[in-house]
Formats: sequence, C-alpha cells, structure tokens
Amino acid sequence: MRMKAEIPEGLDWSWIWPNGPLEAVAVQGFPELDALPIEAVLPLLLDNQRQDKVGVDKVLRRLRGVHYTPTHLVSSVFEELELKSNVRVFDPAMGAGVWLRTWLDQWLGSGVRNILDGIGQLYGFDIDPLAVAVTRFLLWRATFWDLDAVGVLTRQLRTADACLVQAKDIWSECENGFDLIVGNPPWLFLSGRGSPVAQYRRMGQPKLAESYQNWITRVAKQYPEFSKGCKDLAKWFVGLSLQQLATHGQLALVLPESLVRLPRYRDVRFKLASAGSVRVVVNPIGTFSVTSVSCVVFLSEGSSQDHILYRDSRHTNVQTKVSIVGSDWPVYRSRWAAGCHQNAGPRLGEWISIKEGVHGLYFEPKTGAIPVCAVDVSQLGSQQMVGTKRAFLKQLKTSPSHHFGERMVIRKTGATLCAAIVDTHELAYAHQNVYVGKRKSTCPVSITTLVKLLNEPILTELYQQSPLGQSEQPMAQLRISALRDLPIPKVLLTKYGIAQ
Repeated sequence: MRMKAEIPEGLDWSWIWPNGPLEAVAVQGFPELDALPIEAVLPLLLDNQRQDKVGVDKVLRRLRGVHYTPTHLVSSVFEELELKSNVRVFDPAMGAGVWLRTWLDQWLGSGVRNILDGIGQLYGFDIDPLAVAVTRFLLWRATFWDLDAVGVLTRQLRTADACLVQAKDIWSECENGFDLIVGNPPWLFLSGRGSPVAQYRRMGQPKLAESYQNWITRVAKQYPEFSKGCKDLAKWFVGLSLQQLATHGQLALVLPESLVRLPRYRDVRFKLASAGSVRVVVNPIGTFSVTSVSCVVFLSEGSSQDHILYRDSRHTNVQTKVSIVGSDWPVYRSRWAAGCHQNAGPRLGEWISIKEGVHGLYFEPKTGAIPVCAVDVSQLGSQQMVGTKRAFLKQLKTSPSHHFGERMVIRKTGATLCAAIVDTHELAYAHQNVYVGKRKSTCPVSITTLVKLLNEPILTELYQQSPLGQSEQPMAQLRISALRDLPIPKVLLTKYGIAQ
C-alpha cells in the first residue's frame, strides 16, 4: 500500500489536521499542535523516513509510555490472525496508523477489492493530533486522493483519548463491537515513584502533575475492575478493548510481559481468561530494543478456558499449554524449572526474611547518618552505601530490628543473584540497590552458608526461568516475591549437606 501517488495541485488539505481544544493534549503535555497550519505539517507528512515515528520528543514519549511498533512485528502478528472480509478493525492508540495500514495491505492482497470498502472498515483514535494527521494522509494517498475517502477518514480516525472518549456516534455505529482490535497501546505504570505524576513533580511542573493525577483518577473510576493491583495504561487499554470487542471477535495487543507474570496484574489476567481463549507469544521476532520485554496477547472470544497457550520465542518455537491457577498463569521457561518449583523442598522465604533496604539516606551530620565501607560493595553496585544509627532509622517508619545485627544484603539488579554478609551490626545500611535478608530461627544452616547458596549460579538460572523471573534483562530489578518463593534445588541441598 506504500505506493507513490503524485499530489494533485489545488488539493484541500485542511480536513487532515485535527482542530479544536483537546483535553488529553493539555493533560499529557503536548504543545499546541492544533494551532499549527497544515502547511507547516506537510513536509513531515511527505517524509517517508519519519512517518511512522511522528509525535512528541523522547522525554514526553517516556512519560506517556509510547513505543514505536516495527512494521515487521505488525506483519507477523497479522500472520497469526484469521483475517476475514467485512469486519470492523479498531486500533485504540493508532499512532501513525501502522496497524491499520498493514491490515489494509493484507486485505487488498487477498483479492480484487475496492480500497474504499477497506478504508470504511478502519477505526482509530490517538491523543497525538500529528499522528492522526499522518494516518489520514497515508490512507488518503493510498486511494490516489479519492475525495470520497475524506468523509470516512475524518469521522473514523480521530484525535481522542480512547480511555475517556465520548464518541457516542462511533460506539452507536459499532454497537455490536469491533470484529478485530489490534495495536500497541502505551505501557505506562501509573503508581508509585516512577509514575508520570512523580516525574512531573521532580521536573518542577506541579500543574502538569496535578492535571495528570486528576486524569488518572477519572480513568480509574471508569475501569475499576482493571485498577485493583495497580494503575497502568496498558491495563486500561485492555479493559477498553474487552468492552468494545464483538462476540467472536479477535484481539491482538502488544503488551509488557509483566502483565503475564506479576501479581499486581492479576485483575487483567482474570478478565482476559474469562473473556475467551488466550494465547501469549513472548518477544516475537525480537520485538523492541528496550529494557522491557514485550509479548503479544491474542484473544479469541468465546467460552473461557482453564488454560492459556504460551510460547516464549527467545527460547523455543514450541507452543505449550499452561494451566490457569486462580488468576495466575504460571509460565516456566523450562521443564527443569517447573519441576524444581513443583517438587523442591524449602523456599528461600522459609529460611530468610527478605525486606526492602532503607532508601534515601545521605551523609548528614545533624541526623547521624555517616558513610561506612564495612561491606564489600564491589559486587553490589558502584554507589556508596551509607550507615545510620538506630535512633534516626526509627524516624523512617521502617522495621529497625531488620536492619541491625547479623544480616545480609542482596543485590536487586544484575545478571546474577549476588549476596554479601553485613559485618557491622551496629549500623543500618542505606542503598537503593539492595534488599536486606535476616536468617530465620528455623533455618538449618548458618548465614554464611545462606550467602553461598544465594551466590550459586544454579539459583540464578532457576530464578530467571521461574514465572516471575526476568531472563535476558541484565539490569531488571529482582522481584522480592519471586526471591521469597524461590525453591532450593535438591542438588544444592546435597552439595551443602542439608538434610532433606
């Protein structure tokens, strides 16, 4: 469909550019793009190298959770779908329209068809008016500037916040739902210190932070069943998609792999599994060159199943059945890991009490925080560890007893599990890169042996292949719940002479 069509002189371009004040644009930090004349936008529209990567700068893309979708990924997803004629196709966060354009390409390639009929089946929203303009432009160009396409493209491709949109005419027209919903919605964790609200505050933009928080509150009220474990844009787009999916429709969304694995995403997993047959493909053809690992979640609506179909393309092309346990999809990367988790003896959490380390302490004479170098931090990270007296630690509303006495520190990030013994019992350590572990009274071995166990390569391998593990992400943060649940393999129990 990326054909080159000569642009006729005297063509009216004004309809391509979305106009009017947009609440979503103001809330999420867009410049006043709608005030630009279309003449200022045309050079970008005509640049084939930039059409698929339009939008705001890198900082705002990060604050909005945007990842551009490679065309080869989109094509591979459509290869796994059953493409039908006379369907309504919807992308709730369409960007420059790569999903809609690829579907139209394949639809046209499957037979002699009228392109206007195909365009009439496409619907899409995006909060970026420039992206909407590019999508309209490229689809219009594919018709060789057919004026009959103008009305359809204007009405069905809109600048709008899909999570809050009040497009009653579109919903009424498609009251039975969309037959195919596809796309790569924003990945944006909206809770805690890493949320855009917190980042805007750190950037000295309190008004934007307040506006964003108000928007989060509004959307969370609209999707309460998708806001239980945490607030995340990806979860809300899944909620929107399930609401708008037709009976026996198909869903294919690129989502973060954490949605498949982490406890805080149980609400969305439950809703997906209740809606029909779920298939998950992790890291299809090397999806993105970013830290987060992606997956494609396919859903065929119908009766719910007691299992999902799962394939991790980093390790195998074999699709396996994974039984649904409550709201969890316990996916293992190898049979060995599954066997260890299902048949092994003690878990780390039975022998070690693992808690967050103390954060945010720096050298401050007035508070009693002093720098120490008693722990070998060479394996734990380059940042300096800080020691503090017990009196000051009580002010942090943490558990003072856990941060004094005999204990270990466990590095949070890195390619391998790494632990070290703390040999200064009278000071607590502050470091953003460690957990603190204390040996429980029921543990049959010394803390020295525990540290040796944690540093065993086999334990790192088992962690990475567990349901909550993060293989091939050397800087991913170790999940404390996964560490507590990590089984100690029998081979290590034998090696250290621990009774089984």
